[in-house]
Amino acid sequence: MNYASPGSGIRSFLREILLPAFAGCFRSRRDNGFLVRIVLAGLALRLISIDQPMRADEASTFTVYAHGSLAQALTYLSPNNHILHTLLVKATTFALGGAPAVIRLPALVFGCLNIVLVFCACRRLGSTGLAAALVLATSPYLILFSTNARGYTLLVCLVLVLIIVGDLLVRKPSPGATTFFALISALGMLTIPTMAFALAGIFLWMVWCTFSSAQVNARAVRLALVWCGVKCIALTLLMYAPTLWLSGLQALLRNEFVQSQDFRAFIGGLRWHVEGTAVQFARDTPPVTLAFLFIACAGGVLRGLRMADSRVVSLCVCLLAGAAALLLANHRIPYERTWIYLIPIVAILADAGLSLMGSWPNLIGRRILIAAFLVSLMLPALPVARGSVFTYDDTGLYQDGPVVGALLAKNMSEGDFLSVPCCQNYSVFYYLWRFGAPAYTYGPRADHGRAYYVIPDGVPPSEVIGEDPLAKPWQKAGSTTIFMLDTNAR
Repeated sequence: MNYASPGSGIRSFLREILLPAFAGCFRSRRDNGFLVRIVLAGLALRLISIDQPMRADEASTFTVYAHGSLAQALTYLSPNNHILHTLLVKATTFALGGAPAVIRLPALVFGCLNIVLVFCACRRLGSTGLAAALVLATSPYLILFSTNARGYTLLVCLVLVLIIVGDLLVRKPSPGATTFFALISALGMLTIPTMAFALAGIFLWMVWCTFSSAQVNARAVRLALVWCGVKCIALTLLMYAPTLWLSGLQALLRNEFVQSQDFRAFIGGLRWHVEGTAVQFARDTPPVTLAFLFIACAGGVLRGLRMADSRVVSLCVCLLAGAAALLLANHRIPYERTWIYLIPIVAILADAGLSLMGSWPNLIGRRILIAAFLVSLMLPALPVARGSVFTYDDTGLYQDGPVVGALLAKNMSEGDFLSVPCCQNYSVFYYLWRFGAPAYTYGPRADHGRAYYVIPDGVPPSEVIGEDPLAKPWQKAGSTTIFMLDTNAR
């Protein structure tokens, strides 16, 4: 297909290329049956913790951005606002109310959709996809963020779509393909600007495919990639236009979370960042599962080295190289969850390695090995089923938030003062709103009314109360002690 051929618009791309490509991933009834079971199992594991106490980051996003006006949702006061995800939360809660499960519904939907998308990505890249789907269904880290109202599962979803679309674009370049790729890229950037790490790797991968495959029209693909980059930039700027108008460019590019570090400090922290990311991603994953995944990934690399056009291995290498290049250019160590999109990439590589296991000549031994591998992938589900996600401290865990909020909402009067440590405050704010608390004052203590001081376990009372000796313990809420001072009783 010529890049500028008639009928090559976005509608033609969707109808003639993308939808048939997705349909081709589901031709096996047997595999479809297994995939449905895996998705249902993944959904069940996520529903266990969908109603866990609201964490600080998601409570902050809802309270500051999603629960307010549209202008507030589009305002970028901090990277905590994953704008596209915030808009989805706003729409969902407007229709269904503000319960924790409803606020987390978009993250849950995308978390389950990712199981299907990784299956499709594997099919496009030449493997079965069931093992990869099982990895995503049972990964404790992905389950955590499927039940945490943040934009990370949406980010993973868009990255997987880009991998599939990127493969199609390289094989059949067209203006429709580049426009759709740019649209998904811009949506990813609108979700979390760190999408740029994944985009750099995917672009690099498409360039690699252009030069490594004899079946590719290199000239047409190079032209398509140029247009793709131009459209990505244009659509991203267009989508960010309201935010730039409301918040300014400095809020996006010069906030404390993205400003470059001292280069020596950056290099010194890289090792700990890599180790910390690996530990978080492998949390509650048994050693036997990690061992099988390592063997399967090694098999995927070996399988790729035997092929003239190894798209799986080149995808892994390019994603790492693209991310590393941007990371070094900015030399700012991000949060470990920035790299969450690499978990499906490991799953894709392991799935490719499973194909190598399937070529083992001993039929009985082959079946035992594959069965043991698949069973090992189910083991991370055991701690999740026992509620391990409730104990993860990512993004501000505060398990006493519901009981503290209910107790305060029942006893506070309008104008009362409230003081909560910064790591727990937005969780308490959310539950105060949820339980219908009257208007209260948060900040320096007023000279009238009652003052409530929330002291979570492990926080020194002086950190919250200050030097006022008249505040006395009032109530216990879980492991939290609430102090109270009635200024009218002085």
